[in-house]
Amino acid sequence: MWSGPLKFNSQAVIGVNQITLSNAITFADSISFDITNVTTYGHFLGAGTATVTGATINIGGAYTGVANDTFDFTTGSFSGATLGTLPTLSGGLTWNTTNFLTTGVLTVVPEPTTWALLAGSLTTVMVFHRRRSII
Repeated sequence: MWSGPLKFNSQAVIGVNQITLSNAITFADSISFDITNVTTYGHFLGAGTATVTGATINIGGAYTGVANDTFDFTTGSFSGATLGTLPTLSGGLTWNTTNFLTTGVLTVVPEPTTWALLAGSLTTVMVFHRRRSII
């Protein structure tokens, strides 16, 4: 375990493992995390803080998506950073990035058009079922 301050002036790549922070760490350029699945992805743990002001955070890997999968990349936040690339999801899924910079969490959710299609289909079934019940 690293016990002193650590500063990256270029790029840090965090694969499907974790870095445990006991003291502060500073990133000045970019950070890349890889995702294999919901249990295997790069992340920071520990009591230390990560300063990422000005850094770009890229998420990569072979992950293609499962609805409601949640990835918690840090116990802190990525305030001051910019979210860069994300893995391409399949099957009508998209990334919810709303809280990523403040909490370090990304979630996989169905695309809004998928929800609208599902709601429309359900409404149609209910209308036809009701019409049959009345007749």
